[in-house]
Formats: sequence, C-alpha cells, structure tokens
Amino acid sequence: MDLLKAMRLFFVCVILLGSVVTLPAASLPVGPENTAPAQPGTMAPAVPVQTPEGTAVDLLALVREQPTVLIVYRGGWCPFCSAHLGEIAELEPALLELGYRVVAISPERPETLKKLLMEAPTDTPHRLLYSDRAMHASMGLGLAYAMPTNLQKRYLEHGIDLAPVPESEGQHWLPVPAAFIFDREGAIAFSYANPDYRTRVDAEDLLAAARAALE
Repeated sequence: MDLLKAMRLFFVCVILLGSVVTLPAASLPVGPENTAPAQPGTMAPAVPVQTPEGTAVDLLALVREQPTVLIVYRGGWCPFCSAHLGEIAELEPALLELGYRVVAISPERPETLKKLLMEAPTDTPHRLLYSDRAMHASMGLGLAYAMPTNLQKRYLEHGIDLAPVPESEGQHWLPVPAAFIFDREGAIAFSYANPDYRTRVDAEDLLAAARAALE
C-alpha cells in the first residue's frame, strides 16, 4: 500500500471512530416505544462488537460473510430473552441447512458471555454470541433507548448489570429485542422489533422469512 492510500485509510478510520464514540445522550429516545428500528433495505452498521474474548469484530463485515440471522436481546438475566434464544436454538439446524449463520448480540460484558459459554453444555447450538456493551450496533439498528428513571432504579436494585450511557451521569440504556435477516450484501431482508420485551418474533415466522429471503 502506498503512502497516499495509507493516509486516506487512516483518516477514514479516524472519521468512523469519531462517529462511533461520539454520542449525544440528549438525542437518545427515552423508553422502547420511542425507538425507530431499522427496516428492510437498510445496511448493517459498520460498527464494532466484541467476541467473548474481547476481540473487536466489524458487524457489517461479519454479516457479509454469509446470510445471517441476527438476534438482539437484552441479556441473559432476562427470562424472556432466554426463552426466545431457546426457541432459536431449536430452529438453528434448519437455518444452518439453509446456509444461514445465527448471531446473537446483547449489552452483556464479553467476560459474562465467556463465562456463559464455559458453563454451557457441549451440545450448545452454533449461534455466535457477541457483546454490544458500548451499544454501537443497537444504536446503528435504531434499537437503543435510555431507560426511564423508575425502571432503571428497579433493575439496578435487583443487581442487573446495565450498560451505562457514555458521558451521561447515572444513565443506562437497553436495546429493544429484535430479529433481523441480512443478505450477503449486508442489507436487511427481514426485521422484527417490538417495544414490549415480552413479545418476540415467532420462530416459524422467522424460518419462513429466512426461506423467502433466499428466493
């Protein structure tokens, strides 16, 4: 790579990094009902998520490797998330046969995910777990929201390890649980998000959407 190309690459990286880490907390929607989840046709955001070992991976590059089913969940502490991931696990063999990869991201710390995988049985499904602790992916997908004060207080009192909003004193945030199907170009072919965290996409509907996305 010549010097000119290297300098261009450097400045592009600086610009992207600045766009990732700069977050005006005042612009965050308060409450899940005020979010605007990404719709079909939208590209996956080119933002970092972390493996359980703490290695940064670009989400857009990840989903461009092969068709991907992306599950966004609140955390392992959420029983509705755990139940939904269990349903996805049952669906996973059919998705793998279709050529999909299943990826799940949450605001859990990388070390929390690593501990979870170490304690998991050997027949754990093949979905890949990534940490979105900094909420870059959730922001890029239109899922991130600032927690209402009363709800945040209740969660913290129960010992839930919520992700803090940068440059915002005492404010925490969560993603709206969602499911996306990405094509090989990294574009959304199917999306489902519901501000009521108790309601998730039906597994059979997700499988049907995965089949339709390949047609």
